[in-house]
Amino acid sequence: MKLVSNSSDVEVSNSEEDNVFDITVNKNVDTTLTAIDLAGNKTDIPLVINGIDTDAPTANIEVSEVMSGDRKDSKVVVNINDAKEDEVRLFLKANTTVQCLTER
Repeated sequence: MKLVSNSSDVEVSNSEEDNVFDITVNKNVDTTLTAIDLAGNKTDIPLVINGIDTDAPTANIEVSEVMSGDRKDSKVVVNINDAKEDEVRLFLKANTTVQCLTER
């Protein structure tokens, strides 16, 4: 048996089991897959995916000055909204030092 996608947004690949396929979809789709047997008979299978989040998260930055004795520092608060938990990474660069902060 062979299974083919009728959409460039859907990737179909063979799994390790006979007649079992891995289907990868990266965005919402309303399409069909075509199953073809060894005799060449074909049937269309509807594939509708509606639950993939395609909205980018939003962010805002609040900067304020903080006095530490005679030294004036900056305090930065970054608010990230609508992001998946444990998937936010923030890179800060100060002079030549790069830090990666991950929200957990």
